[in-house]
Amino acid sequence: MHNDPLYSFYADSTDWLFLWLGLFVCVGAFGFSYRFLTKKASGRAYTMNSLGAMLLFFVGMMALGTAVFSGWNLYRHGKVLIYADHMQIGNQSVPYTEINELFIRKDNAKISISASGSTNVYFLVITLQNGQSIALSEEEYPVREVMERVGELNKK
Repeated sequence: MHNDPLYSFYADSTDWLFLWLGLFVCVGAFGFSYRFLTKKASGRAYTMNSLGAMLLFFVGMMALGTAVFSGWNLYRHGKVLIYADHMQIGNQSVPYTEINELFIRKDNAKISISASGSTNVYFLVITLQNGQSIALSEEEYPVREVMERVGELNKK
């Protein structure tokens, strides 16, 4: 029996861009904030340097939050690996014998800021025999292809 995955699917997202952009902006903002704080000044110039340092500190904190949560999102999504006898979603291994149902469901969420008022996002829902459900979004993974591959191997 081979331990090599037959198919592999990776999350398709822009989180890497926001992770590196957030880190770059964070380091730059904190560096300039430090520069403003250490600059010799008095009177009104000192007040303006302090306000500039405070503004840049807040920008750096927002950029740091963007980088942290983008990295966390990358860690959570992980990859979907399909083997001959099981599939691995992130760190969770799911044997085909434990899959109760596998279907695609359309999310009909109403969003007030969307131009059309609603979204058409499809999810691959995997329900297990222990009652647990796993959902993969079409925005992150090619859910139809994942379903086809798992369906092919689950029939064997």
